[in-house]
Amino acid sequence: MKSEPVQAEWEKLMLTRLAGRFPVFDYAYEWNDDSVYMCYGGFGSFILAIIYAFRDCDHTEYNYYEQTIQTFYTSKDKLEQEISFIFEFVEELFDDCDERTRDVLNCCIFEALMGSSEAELEFLHHMSPEIINYYKGIRWSS
Repeated sequence: MKSEPVQAEWEKLMLTRLAGRFPVFDYAYEWNDDSVYMCYGGFGSFILAIIYAFRDCDHTEYNYYEQTIQTFYTSKDKLEQEISFIFEFVEELFDDCDERTRDVLNCCIFEALMGSSEAELEFLHHMSPEIINYYKGIRWSS
């Protein structure tokens, strides 16, 4: 019984950490589901869209967010700055060393990046060696 409130508190914390941190994501994402995995999965798609916009790629994830991204990010500098903020947030989550948080990163963020060479290049450019080694470990074990 004691683990249920702890889980609920963790989920609320994870959602709170994301909500409001990235205003363009908040604007584009419909927060009608309070599932951590759904919200962070949407955020994973948003990360890909930002990277694709920055690198001038045409992908489904970008197309979904294209109008919003073009409205709010009026220059490559703004896109690059958002990418930096996003990966700082990923570092922050990773540093929590909580197994549940790492699972969210694995399933919602890292897995999204694994499908894109463009996204992986940005990820490898911004992340610490510790996270890169962790990512490579799960990347090549899957």
